[in-house]
Amino acid sequence: MSKNVIIAWVAVLAVVVIGGIWWYAGQQNPANNANKSSEKMMTSFEFGDLTPTVVGDIDATHYTVSSTVPKGTNMKALAPTIMVSAHATVSPVSEASQDFTNPVTYTVTAEDESTQNYVVRVKVATTVALSFSDAVRIYANKRIQFNQDCVPSPYQVSFKKGATIMLENGANKTRVIRLDDVPYTIKAYGFVLVTLTTNATLPHNIMVDCGNGQNNATINLQQ
Repeated sequence: MSKNVIIAWVAVLAVVVIGGIWWYAGQQNPANNANKSSEKMMTSFEFGDLTPTVVGDIDATHYTVSSTVPKGTNMKALAPTIMVSAHATVSPVSEASQDFTNPVTYTVTAEDESTQNYVVRVKVATTVALSFSDAVRIYANKRIQFNQDCVPSPYQVSFKKGATIMLENGANKTRVIRLDDVPYTIKAYGFVLVTLTTNATLPHNIMVDCGNGQNNATINLQQ
């Protein structure tokens, strides 16, 4: 092999190596994340395996989640269902069993790799969980029923911020009811208690979607 050929191959190799270095550096450049989403919110936290479903109260200001599970619940083996912003991920992952005898920290990572920690605290209720009949009695005037076809009754209601209401599933299958896109899983012929809150300016209309992408009901939330 002639000297000129060797020099040519060395030059080609140098170009490849330098090009690779430039490519790698470009991938590490924060500017490449400019078009990636920075959204890293935890939008839903619930224990769907419990009866009734226990929905966590997410504080989007202090990045905490508070939840109260029924008396007798095994705190060492709870698997929450967690939803986060589009394109974001959460660790530990959703539906992974965790020991909640002490606070558990969840990290939500945005598409641009920025992160936000949420501290989850779970406590056990000091009284036995409400039966269906007791819930109906207590929340008789704060109850929205969804029949087999997911038609709500009533379809227009008004409550104060912080009020707890009962969402009742009258179908023979599990369904997901969304309040302003926050999902609540309700088992067949089951119910879930929801504390109404929002970061929006009051009064605010909470849109209720029964899983068909339509506004099936409206909850007018007042101060």
